[in-house]
Amino acid sequence: MSSFLIGEVALADSIAIENKDKLDVKVMYGDTVYRQSNEERLYDARNPKEGEEWIRVVVSGSKGSENLLDLKLRSSSGLADASRGCNYSLLITESSGWKLVGKDSGECTRSQNNYKPEAPHAHAYTVKNESEIPVYPAFAVEKDNDFSSDSVLGYLKPGGSRIYSTTTGYWKSINVIDHVQVGFYNPYTASYVKCSDKLGLIDKEREFVFTQDHQCEQAK
Repeated sequence: MSSFLIGEVALADSIAIENKDKLDVKVMYGDTVYRQSNEERLYDARNPKEGEEWIRVVVSGSKGSENLLDLKLRSSSGLADASRGCNYSLLITESSGWKLVGKDSGECTRSQNNYKPEAPHAHAYTVKNESEIPVYPAFAVEKDNDFSSDSVLGYLKPGGSRIYSTTTGYWKSINVIDHVQVGFYNPYTASYVKCSDKLGLIDKEREFVFTQDHQCEQAK
């Protein structure tokens, strides 16, 4: 497993998309469409080619007649400060808006938040990996410290992020309703790193970071 993970980490740019309404999504580098899908969860990672300085994400509404969202994100092509690539995560909904997690510094595109959930406990939870190793986001939902890892999108590469909400398919599948405990699974120590001591109420947007010293910090 370790050699597989390290090989995958070498990919430069990435985007993870939570698409609960199964809208049509196109991921383009430059003028080339590399992915087109209406899956609930979509992940794409690749090294941009010459001339592919921008990643464009185009989302069509359910009626298919017009674009619901058209985002232009900077790729790592030609950037001196993007050794880990430009890594993004995006939550898309048709009625509650969208949220982009980008970079807080450097030349990659910054985060943007246009997500206003209608459900009382549908706040967006963001997990980030600021370490040098790949880790798996993990959640406990029924009792404290009873973690299970995200087996759908799998590991979170260094520099990567991912957004979850009770409105999206994965959290529904593991029975997240209004409480959750967040952690990370470290495959090199075969252990979970917890971000809190117990289940917590989903009452606002929160962000959790797996740090360089392999601990978890709650950023907000």
